[in-house]
Amino acid sequence: MRTTVFALAIAATALAGLTAAQSKPNLAGAWTPVPEAGTDPRATAITIHLTTAELVIEGASGRKSTYKLDGSPSTNTIPERGGDPPTVAVSTAGWDGNKLVIQTKITRGAPPTLRTIQYRQVYALDADGLLILEESATLGDGGPTDTRKVVYKRKLVMGNW
Repeated sequence: MRTTVFALAIAATALAGLTAAQSKPNLAGAWTPVPEAGTDPRATAITIHLTTAELVIEGASGRKSTYKLDGSPSTNTIPERGGDPPTVAVSTAGWDGNKLVIQTKITRGAPPTLRTIQYRQVYALDADGLLILEESATLGDGGPTDTRKVVYKRKLVMGNW
């Protein structure tokens, strides 16, 4: 009897872990903005690579950002315009239920014009399989928060019918 109870407990634990793992949507793929969904007109196509440990987002310009999904800091650089040195962005990423959340802190400029910006990106799939990205940016000096929403449709490629 004790062996059966123990075996059932192990099976229930494994099933709970499997269910939790399945609740995370598969965001991997090539995505194009859906303009008619009220998407920010500045939005461009993205490609997402996702494993259990890491997220990689590639923009249409070729810029690539890599994030660890264990909540530890990830460092990426953002190229500057006009010959300035790149900006260092420090982010944490992880799952909040079925949403992928990336929090990023960027410090730009030099004293006396040094600015800190806090970014928050939330990626989620809706019931129709569209990728919804909600972004916000807040200046560290208490300035207003700028928000935008982008709706993406997964590109169909050979082998992805």
